Amino acid sequence: MSASRFYLLLSALIFSLISSAQPYWQKGTQLQYLSGFGTLEGLGSSFTNGRFTATAGSSLFLDDLHAVGVEASIDRAPLTGTYTVKTFVQRKVYGASDRRSSLLLDLHVGLEASQSRTLSGSTFGSQNGGVGLGMQYTYWYSSRVGFFIWPQIYRTNAGTSGLWDWQLNLPVGLQWTLHRS
Repeated sequence: MSASRFYLLLSALIFSLISSAQPYWQKGTQLQYLSGFGTLEGLGSSFTNGRFTATAGSSLFLDDLHAVGVEASIDRAPLTGTYTVKTFVQRKVYGASDRRSSLLLDLHVGLEASQSRTLSGSTFGSQNGGVGLGMQYTYWYSSRVGFFIWPQIYRTNAGTSGLWDWQLNLPVGLQWTLHRS
């Protein structure tokens, strides 16, 4: 295949993906998402800490507007690990099958288990809970795949010494849709 034919095929494929509408919002539509990030911290010319966070979740529409879902995340660093499970209900407030974006509001409840290890080798941990609100905006590249940003405010007892505090989370990631009859 010559280069000009390849570029023509690639252009046609990208155009067909971009010109597709977003998913049909109906009973049985399932949204799945994945997000993650890693960080390295350093001082001068050496690394002092590293961290990796990954989140995966899924929600199922019960009708055209309402969905229920669950999310699991892991946050790992060399001496700490946090595992979180959230369940949520969502309501679609913007989006139709002929629009390029959608907006879902949500109410979520979560449980979190943290485990830490000291340099001497002893371990300690905590279990926390929380409740929050979120607003998920998704830009749909096609009827199956979109990019989301999901600001969330979360009230949790994971603060210093188990005190209740507010957290603002801003996950971004990739979302795809499936339809189950």
